[in-house]
Amino acid sequence: MNTFPTELIEQVIDNLSDDAFSIASCGLVCRQWTPRSRYHLFATPLDLQFSPLPGFSKGRTEPDIKALKALARSPVQTFAPFVRALNVMGPIGDIYPTLMDLAPLANIATLTVVCNGNGRSIAIPPELEHLLRAVPLAFPRVRALHLIGGEFTLAQLTALACGFPALDALYLDPVRWAFEDSTHRAAPRARPLPASVRTLDMGAGTGFYAVLPWIIAHGAPPALDTLCIETTSISIKDFAGLRDVLRVLGPTLRHLELFFITRDVDAWWSKRKAVYITQYLTLAHNPALRSVRCGVVPRYGAEICSALIASVLPTLCAPALHCIALLLDRAGRAVYAPHGDALLLVPWGDLDRLVAARPSVARLEVLHDLYPADEVLVTGALPRCEARGIVFFRPE
Repeated sequence: MNTFPTELIEQVIDNLSDDAFSIASCGLVCRQWTPRSRYHLFATPLDLQFSPLPGFSKGRTEPDIKALKALARSPVQTFAPFVRALNVMGPIGDIYPTLMDLAPLANIATLTVVCNGNGRSIAIPPELEHLLRAVPLAFPRVRALHLIGGEFTLAQLTALACGFPALDALYLDPVRWAFEDSTHRAAPRARPLPASVRTLDMGAGTGFYAVLPWIIAHGAPPALDTLCIETTSISIKDFAGLRDVLRVLGPTLRHLELFFITRDVDAWWSKRKAVYITQYLTLAHNPALRSVRCGVVPRYGAEICSALIASVLPTLCAPALHCIALLLDRAGRAVYAPHGDALLLVPWGDLDRLVAARPSVARLEVLHDLYPADEVLVTGALPRCEARGIVFFRPE
């Protein structure tokens, strides 16, 4: 096998990267083939689970985890440098000790922690708090941290997230806040985000009311250019905090996602959000924006759409703006909307004129779960954008 150039062998192996069985076979051909084969073989995240969790049924079981920990600490193992993504799922008391046992996997770049109480508390016990500071030291190359579930104080969260020196993206979806953080909105004494963070993503279950004062108090990381927020909140303080964060981010913000989710069966919730959006949100302080994605649920969501189109999007003064996207859903059909089809209540004409006045916009995306007839309806309401060929429909 040594008669073939290394570049040719690697090209052959790269072409098999989607076939795990073939890649595994390539790794057994000879030593020359092993490193490249392992690179692709371990590209898939390594899933470890301590209890059955929905959606993660293919993870390793507890006996496998014990064997993996022993193998990771073996002086003769050679696979650790190739593992670049790790998912750990289970009770909070098992997750962080296990991460410390897997410290030899020091090349992890993407770390996902899924906390499932399984009948037990999801809060960090005091005896494990020291591990929140130790885990980042064990995995210094982590660039993307996903925290799903669990209950933290903001000080605990920052001790964990802010300890990764190369952190590029922080995803919180959802994270619950401990009692002291849920009742006091003043910025706590916590470490600032690492200067390397570029993406901050907070899911709908995460109370961003605790995070926004933190960002405002410490200032935004200089590299932070992507902010994603999902919210069900109707609190004035939350919308005022979001306004202040957009002002703090200022010219560094390039990509913004705001998903306003209405879960109640009463249209009053959407109307209240629409009022606060009109009063508090502006994009005038973010001239470097290149994409804006606004997510709404058309069931009682026409008021939110109208507020975004009439009050928020017109404040855009971003000469390099490339994409505007709206998240829609066919829950807005007449069977659900008490005052008719919610899609007809969206001010498409105003959106058409707004986008037409911005020649830099090359994409108007409708992220949807719509019927084909709905696409015809929306396209017909956007004649200027359709004439420019910038209207795109794609499922979200």
